[in-house]
Order: sequence, then structure tokens, then C-alpha cells
Amino acid sequence: MKTFILFVLATSSLFARSLTPSELAVLAEDRAPLIRMQIENKASAGHQINQSKLLANPMLIVQSGKLKTGTQNGAVVDVTVNQPIPWPGKRYAEINSAKILEKISDVDLEQSKLLVNHSVALLGIEYAVISELEKHNQERKHRFSIIHRFLTSRPQASPKQMVEKNLIETQINLVESQMFDLETKKMSLREQLTYYSGEVDPEVLVNWDMIPKPGPKDEFVTRIEEGPHYRKSKRMEDLARNRIEQASYFAKPDIQVGVNYRQENVAPTNHFYHANLAVVIPIIDRGQHSEEIARANARKEEANTKLTHLSAMAEINQEYQSLIAAYRSTELFRISKLKRTEDQFHQAEDAFKKGRIDVTTFLQTDMQLHESIDLAFVSFIKYYTALSRLKMLSGQKLEIK
Repeated sequence: MKTFILFVLATSSLFARSLTPSELAVLAEDRAPLIRMQIENKASAGHQINQSKLLANPMLIVQSGKLKTGTQNGAVVDVTVNQPIPWPGKRYAEINSAKILEKISDVDLEQSKLLVNHSVALLGIEYAVISELEKHNQERKHRFSIIHRFLTSRPQASPKQMVEKNLIETQINLVESQMFDLETKKMSLREQLTYYSGEVDPEVLVNWDMIPKPGPKDEFVTRIEEGPHYRKSKRMEDLARNRIEQASYFAKPDIQVGVNYRQENVAPTNHFYHANLAVVIPIIDRGQHSEEIARANARKEEANTKLTHLSAMAEINQEYQSLIAAYRSTELFRISKLKRTEDQFHQAEDAFKKGRIDVTTFLQTDMQLHESIDLAFVSFIKYYTALSRLKMLSGQKLEIK
């Protein structure tokens, strides 16, 4: 069984593809249940428009009985067909509401696509960062292991040398603990990426030095009204206004027109033909409260649109500051430069073996490098997280190449 599992793991890693975060996001769009749900929601809204265009079904009334007139008895049959006719304009108001709901479903679909795009792209970045930190910690463990073997090989170690050996062993344990945490988090991210994209154990490619310089804040502020949150709020406002028009038709009478045929089977047979008009007169319930409810909802949606714009402005101000701060950190701590520095760290190992630096200095140097690399990757994630929020508010996809 173990052999089979190892074979499956080896085979899956052999066929794993190398993809950028944006490529993973594109794959996820074709699979995401959230997007499929919104596609069906849009289809339902389209059918609702067609349904609202249909007239109500006609009503057929058939009556039969016996008729007695003087000395004659006979059967009587009465057939009536009534057709409800909506008041002019009422049906168009209902159709308009259905059309606005379809536009709202369009915005929901677009918002879902953006959400999947941003979420999966950020997952890809985090997965790539965890993979790099794993390599970094493996390199640290390798360095500490070499130093530990060197310290252990010394005959008749002094108390100071014993302390140095204990310090290195402690660092090895700390690194192993960090590696365990990273592996646990990486497994969780891998499962999420596989679920969204369908790719098993993908290698996520990120150009660590490809960090676009932030443009002016106005680039995001001027596009707030293009964002899905604001556009949906405006559509809800349109729907609320149309509901006012719909409510106004409560005061209009409901109409039914029809034709009637009556046959009396007596001598001679009598035939009656006539048309009828039925009107439900809105005397008691004229929809006064319904119209006031609709007006109140319209005022509420107008206020919500303003609130959405103000909230977007506040969030852009906050996220833009985070974006600038993260960009400055990435400029100070270039990941590619730090990785080259780590590759040259073996010089510190040689200096230690030759007695030019002690264990404490070696560990301090390692810790400074380790903290710098951590800060660089954290800043990288913060940069794209802030950029994601800004682009989401302005209705843009997150492109990471």
C-alpha cells in the first residue's frame, strides 16, 4: 500500500504544471461553484423577463341546469370566458422590474468572477511564498547541521563550546518547528488550489522582482463607480424607484373582459350571446401604504448608494497607504537580492570553522538574514493584498505574471 501511495505522489508531482497565479485564477473561473450559481441566477432572471410579458390565463366558466317555464321543462347551458386585462402600464412596470433584476444578476456574476480571480491569485502567491520559505528553512537547517557536526566533532569541549553546541541544537529544533508549520499551511493551500483550479500539486511561478510601482490614488478613486459594489447599489436604487411605479397601480381597477353564451333547450330553443366587463373597484384598498413603503425603500437605497461610495473612498485611502508602505518595503528588501545573499552565506560558515567568528555572531547574522527574508515575503503578500482590494473596488482583475 505504501508503495502505491508513493507511486501516486511521484506520478502527480511528475505531471504537475508550472503556472502563474493569474493562470490558476483563469482555471478556477471555469470550475468555481459560485460562478456557476450566478450563471444560473442570471438565466433565471432572463426567464423571469419572459414570464412577466405573458398575459394571465383566461377563465372558463361552464354552468348547466334545468329550466322550467310554465308547462315546459328543459336543460340550460351557460358558457362564459373571461380574460384578465392589466391596466395600461402595469405590465410594463413589472417587465421593467424583471429587467433590472437581470442587470443585478449581471453585476452579481461579474462580482463573483472578480472574487474568484482575486482569491485564487492571492492563494497562488501565498503558496509560492510558503514554498520559498520552506527552501529557506531547509537551507538554514542544513547550515546549522553542518555547524553542529563540526561542534560535535571537537574533542574535550570546553563549557563555552558546550553552550555553543546547545545553542545550535536549539536553533535546529526551532527551524524544524517552523518547517512543520509551513508544511501544514502549504498542504492546506495546496488542497484549496487543487479544489479551485483542478491542478494537483502545482508549481506556482512568481517573478519576485516584478512589482509594479503604484500609480496615483486617483486611478482607483475615479473608477469607484465601475466597481461591482457601487454598480449593484445603483441597480438596487433603480429597482426601488420602479417599485414606486408598480405600487401606484394599486389604485387602478383590475379589469376582466369576456363573452357569454347561453342556450335554453325549450320549444323553441333560445340562444343568448353577450359580452361582459368586470371591474374590481379600488375603494377600500388603494395601495396607499404600499406606495409609501416603496418610497421609503427608494430613499433607503439612495442613502445606501451614497454610503457605498463613501465606504469605498475610505477603504481606498486605507488600502492605498498599505500599498505604498508595502511597496517601499519590497524596494528595501528585494527578494532576489536576499536569496543571492543567502547563497553566499557559506562564507560565514567558513569563517566560523576558522575561528574568525563565534557561534553568537554566526547566529546573529543568520537571524538578521532570516528576518529580512521573512519581511520581504510578508511585504510582497501585503502589497498584492492591498492591490487586490483596490482593484476589487474599481472592478479590475488582479493580474500577476
